[in-house]
Amino acid sequence: MRTQIFVLLLFALFLPHFAEAKVLSFRAWKARRVSEARSIEKQKLREYKKLKAAKTSDVDKLEMLKARSEQAKINIEIAKELTSTDYFVLYFGRQFKGEKSAYVKAIRSLNHAEIADLVLSLQSKFDQQLEVGGGTAMKLSPPTYEIAPLRSKATTHHSEDLQPE
Repeated sequence: MRTQIFVLLLFALFLPHFAEAKVLSFRAWKARRVSEARSIEKQKLREYKKLKAAKTSDVDKLEMLKARSEQAKINIEIAKELTSTDYFVLYFGRQFKGEKSAYVKAIRSLNHAEIADLVLSLQSKFDQQLEVGGGTAMKLSPPTYEIAPLRSKATTHHSEDLQPE
């Protein structure tokens, strides 16, 4: 029983270190996405060429494979254009939600330009929320003050005049 508790305690102590070990940097994540897109493109192209070489009479299937191959080429270009914002939305938002140490590690792996892109993206998102009234700044209104009319010097002030309305 004690050994089981000891093992559980060790596991709990070292679990954050295991979580940190699985964090991919932005560049590694992006390289993986590009590599996967290239692999899929090669596979789709092979399937298309194989079916074309077989001189199939199924023109619809041949066209479908050709279209998938072309889409795979487009996906490679999309993967090459992934940003640090995409990294946090697509990768971190799903795998490391709420794990502060993982975010710290990921942010440290970014260069200054990537951090700037991320901050600009966040600023743009906040601005969009404010434009549609979704942000808290739009819900807060500045305080309003009523200005009392000026009284002439000839008017005497009574204690009731000085009471707030």
